Amino acid sequence: MDATPAAAHFDATQARGHQEAWAKQLAIEAEATNSIGQTLVVIPPGTLTMGDGPGLVDVTRTKPFLLGQTEVTQGQWREVMETDSCEGKLYAIIHDDAAMTYVTRHDAVAFCGKLTARACGRRTGQSPGVSTVHERRVGIRVSCRHEEQLLVRE
Repeated sequence: MDATPAAAHFDATQARGHQEAWAKQLAIEAEATNSIGQTLVVIPPGTLTMGDGPGLVDVTRTKPFLLGQTEVTQGQWREVMETDSCEGKLYAIIHDDAAMTYVTRHDAVAFCGKLTARACGRRTGQSPGVSTVHERRVGIRVSCRHEEQLLVRE
């Protein structure tokens, strides 16, 4: 299978084919484990339908990205953020392997930024950026992809 954008609807075998084709094109594994034990999978570009009833809308992703196969656990969160955001929260299950809850969008962005900074050897707070002319043209932060995340510029 060639690395072409996917168009819904396809079965699990076809989905895996799209992932493997894009992983090959990007010179990465279709599934990889990062430094905190997350399994990341390649999500190819393509079009899908989101919403329900009259609110259906077609969404097109133009670039591939990596996505965690499962939720971020409290242990993974603590390792990166050095905080226990679930402690003392109503209905929270407190365990290293339990999913992280009570996370705002701001918290999630901060987590991704710190995780990326760790992977790229940067201090927290520095922008991931794209460092070379070739990387600017290609749009992929290649120096970090082996460790944490594929950063795609849109």
